[in-house]
Amino acid sequence: MRLTKLFNEFFESEKAGGILLIGCTLVSLLLANFFLKEDYIGLWQNQVAGQTITYWLNDGLMTVFFCLLD
Repeated sequence: MRLTKLFNEFFESEKAGGILLIGCTLVSLLLANFFLKEDYIGLWQNQVAGQTITYWLNDGLMTVFFCLLD
């Protein structure tokens, strides 16, 4: 039960987002520069609703992100 309490406290804190972001960045760098380079870069060029995933991240999700900052 104590582990669950610690887990919840950590993920409710501001540290969790930063650590998750750093972890995802490191995984992305490893994938883009080493063993899965072509597959990883090709993943971002897949089409979703007529646009690439890169487009949706750049224009769609970043718009929501900056609106939430205000």
